[in-house]
Amino acid sequence: MYTYKIIKEDFYTGICAKRTRTICRNRPLEVGGLYSHLGKGYPGTYRVLELIEEE
Repeated sequence: MYTYKIIKEDFYTGICAKRTRTICRNRPLEVGGLYSHLGKGYPGTYRVLELIEEE
């Protein structure tokens, strides 16, 4: 399991939201990468800020 800190980002303007969220995934994500459709409850595009924990 990988735990990441993510932030919502507007795809067209690049403006980021103020609050970060944490997300757990079975597959590794690229830190600094921009992802869309991360799953239920995560609409829009999100930027991965950092890897918090790797189990």
